[in-house]
Amino acid sequence: MATPGLAQPPAALVQVDAVRTEPGQRELRAVGQVVPEQAGPIAARTLGTVVEGPLPVGTRVETGDVLLRLDGLTQRANLAEAEALLAQADAELALALAQRDRARKLRQTRAIDEATIEQREQEAEAARARRMKARVDLERARTDNGFVSVQAPFAGVITAQRTNLGAYVNRGEPVVEMVGAQSLWIEVAVPSAVAVDGLPESLSWFGDSGEQGEAQVYALLPTENPNARSRTLRLRPNGDGPTLLPYAPVEVLVRAANEDTRLSVHKDAVVRTLDGPVVFVADNGSAQRRPVSLGAAVGSRLVVIDGLEAGELVVVRGNERLRPGQPIRYPGAG
Repeated sequence: MATPGLAQPPAALVQVDAVRTEPGQRELRAVGQVVPEQAGPIAARTLGTVVEGPLPVGTRVETGDVLLRLDGLTQRANLAEAEALLAQADAELALALAQRDRARKLRQTRAIDEATIEQREQEAEAARARRMKARVDLERARTDNGFVSVQAPFAGVITAQRTNLGAYVNRGEPVVEMVGAQSLWIEVAVPSAVAVDGLPESLSWFGDSGEQGEAQVYALLPTENPNARSRTLRLRPNGDGPTLLPYAPVEVLVRAANEDTRLSVHKDAVVRTLDGPVVFVADNGSAQRRPVSLGAAVGSRLVVIDGLEAGELVVVRGNERLRPGQPIRYPGAG
């Protein structure tokens, strides 16, 4: 009986779906993607104006091929300056060593005081340090001068130009984008339950154009998608199989161990809460909140481990704002 003075909340219009028993699938097809081991922007390692290139999009290059060239004016000037400074440092060191050696000889005749000798020793060490710095600066200038030609760090294909002829680029600025086409992986999300049950050493994959091949299981990544209850599996395609393209979608045939029948519930029935997943069960015209334990995802449904029984109706639309015990109405309700 309703409490006097309190209005009964209106019945919410919802949609329901039945909890059902399904045969366990021995195998399932999971959608994955071909992932290149090497891909991304290629940056200039020095600054300057582009005087040659960049190579056109679609160009296939090998490791070390020149992608573009910079004018190198700043680099050549810095190199010349570094060479001159090293020559100056060599002369200063030679003079400082000569003065030190002369002071050491004069020590034997007592024609020079110890303070002057110590000063000559310090001047020689300072000159040696300046020469060492000049040599480092020269090597740095030579290295920087070598960077005026931007080279491909790996074999692959140019997929985008990020600059153009005549443009000025700064150090670290991307000039092209590349994708490696020789070392490829397949990454696919598999149900966590299947992953835990164990996987074979190799799996079959299928492309959109009918091609198919085998891939070796390389690693099961130690992270889980809590919403999909899945983990990422990394596969290495066999080298004797069909050619795969980077980022192409593929289907992977994953063999599941469980063949028994099982309960399943539609994904849209599950409401994620801080206390875990719950569903709203339609019970005599009202919505009853019930915690559930769920397993792997199979298509648009989730395996029910505990909390529901076959044939029960659960709310799949309009459940986000339901309150426990709230009246509900849905098509087909008596």
